[in-house]
Amino acid sequence: MGFLEQLPATPGSGAVGEGRLALEAVGEAVAKGLAIIRGGTGKFAKPLEEFATSGSRATSELAAEGAVARQAVGAEARAINAANEAAYRLGTGAKPDKAELLEIIKSIARDPSKIKYAGASFGKALSKNYRKTFLDANPKLEGEVVVHHAAEQQILKRYLGLVAKEEMHSLQNLRGIPKSLDNLLHNKIFRYEWDEFYASHPQATRQQVLDYVAYIDKKYGHLFNPPIGG
Repeated sequence: MGFLEQLPATPGSGAVGEGRLALEAVGEAVAKGLAIIRGGTGKFAKPLEEFATSGSRATSELAAEGAVARQAVGAEARAINAANEAAYRLGTGAKPDKAELLEIIKSIARDPSKIKYAGASFGKALSKNYRKTFLDANPKLEGEVVVHHAAEQQILKRYLGLVAKEEMHSLQNLRGIPKSLDNLLHNKIFRYEWDEFYASHPQATRQQVLDYVAYIDKKYGHLFNPPIGG
């Protein structure tokens, strides 16, 4: 006979009663323990699920940002290649008409609305030697770039008194153009861009000039050295 079968059979009395009460107590304790564990699991389930969801979302967002960054880098690389090709064609004597120039601009320019840039400004130059001013700040670019005025020097004569000479030659208004791109950018594209501005602004304010400089920087700043905007 088993151990329990050997005990007296009267419910609630003797060893059986005590044994059964003990078993019931153990059963209740186990049941309560399971309930607590299950309840605890329920409490943790939502935070764990939210954590997993937020982690997945963060991973997705990082992946999306990485994809956008790669696309931007790829687009800028293609634009730089297109600029070099256009500059090479100009170097062989090609003379693009307006339609062809606009196609070149389309192939090399960034979308200004997508570029983060604090904006253009003027400073105060201590010297009229703007090339020295720029190269003192960027000594490694000696021999590599042509120093360009972002707000071009024609502004001094077109809009008398609007910009002082020390502002025109300030470091903030200077850009480095790679020598290989100088003819394309300085003599063709920027000439076109500023002629458009002058035609639509027979009179201009300082802020309008600075806004247009910022527009050009956003559009072509990836072709400067050092680059501008990103």
